Amino acid sequence: MVKALTSGGFGDSALSFAKLHAVFTKDELSNVHVTHIRTRNDSLNEVIHKFYNSQNISNEVITVDSWDWQKEHRDEFDMFLGTGWSDKNPGDEDSWVIEPFPEINHNAVDVNIVLNPRSGGVDYGKKEFSEQEIEEFMSRYPDTYIVGSGDDEQKYSKYRNSLYNKTSIQELVDILASAYTIISPEGFVPYFGAMCGARVLCKNQNIQAIEERVHPSWDFYLIDDLKNISI
Repeated sequence: MVKALTSGGFGDSALSFAKLHAVFTKDELSNVHVTHIRTRNDSLNEVIHKFYNSQNISNEVITVDSWDWQKEHRDEFDMFLGTGWSDKNPGDEDSWVIEPFPEINHNAVDVNIVLNPRSGGVDYGKKEFSEQEIEEFMSRYPDTYIVGSGDDEQKYSKYRNSLYNKTSIQELVDILASAYTIISPEGFVPYFGAMCGARVLCKNQNIQAIEERVHPSWDFYLIDDLKNISI
């Protein structure tokens, strides 16, 4: 069994997934086990675990006391996946190419436009579109599906295709892998959606993270807000 180490949040798991597909065939992946470490212990641990499960990747997600754990235990693993791959971090162990369009395990569903209103699990990491701009956007594109999760479900329950807080991880994967256009702040949804082949419109927050992760082959664009978007 090949033991792979990686780290970070939900969005980082998508990049680690793409890195695995750059190195291993689908059959070979059955002999890989991923250990994904985080310094926070919250509901995202289970979300990340279920994402890897949805793609049939053996995994465990653990919380560690500090990032020093990664250095101290690196020799116990055969490879480090990491999250960055571009030439913006040369010399880092995780600076190697991803597979931009990996094979996705999913069930096709009928969906065109997908909107994720927010990302980031804590206030200081939260990236989101305002309630007003979402309302204006939905008046123009009422068939849009809304995905995501949070404690603000009441904001989106009035929209007929709102699946906010209503999807499993596998269902979210199915929706993103079937969509033509995905609109979202930076995070798992735009990265994974882009590697599924969707046109992605990503809110231009956390630019450094975006620049280190977006593959040039993706149909990926930065936007200021939801105004003046033409789909």
